[in-house]
Amino acid sequence: MDGFLGLGRGALSIISQASNMYNNIFSYCLPSRIDYVGYLELGIPALGVKYTPMLTNPKMPSFYFLNLTAIFIWGERIDLSPTIFSSPGTILDSGTSITRLPPTTYFALRSIFRKKWSIYPMAPPIFNLDTCYNLTGFEEVLTPDISFVYEGEVIANLDILGTIFHATKYQWCLSIVGNSDDSQIVVIGSMQQRRFNIVYDLGNSQIGFGSNGCS
Repeated sequence: MDGFLGLGRGALSIISQASNMYNNIFSYCLPSRIDYVGYLELGIPALGVKYTPMLTNPKMPSFYFLNLTAIFIWGERIDLSPTIFSSPGTILDSGTSITRLPPTTYFALRSIFRKKWSIYPMAPPIFNLDTCYNLTGFEEVLTPDISFVYEGEVIANLDILGTIFHATKYQWCLSIVGNSDDSQIVVIGSMQQRRFNIVYDLGNSQIGFGSNGCS
């Protein structure tokens, strides 16, 4: 029977209800495609991860907050206010597909991305993805290089399928969007978590990231 498995910090979560059984820790890896294999481990941390502090917001107690400190694209650090992420707060949410950044951050990222990909013809936007391209006939494509940096110099180099979404046969889109304004919560979605070992260590209030966790 299909259903949902609650892994949040709320009272109904299996992690909360069986904290003694699972030692307040779980880890997972989201595969790059639906026909590939990932994993979910309860009570066991993945190896080879680097940890950043797990933060709490009393107004949203069931969510996992963390401190996103910087974003790099093709080795260039986006120049931003030091509080652009911390002021509204940043959550890691596997239930949201696409990462949502403050608009000032997104526009800066998009500008660099569009400049690098100006050699390819643009395609119409789809849904809320406004940076799309028609890559038909191109045998080689410049691979996007985007990294998220979390407190403690924890660097998450995004998988190509965490940066580009193949929307239709002729539409390949940047899979990151902007919020309506800079005051909205920053969300790191499931597409930008793909292939990482991600550990939620509630007992020690930390979140771990490790590369190449699954295919």
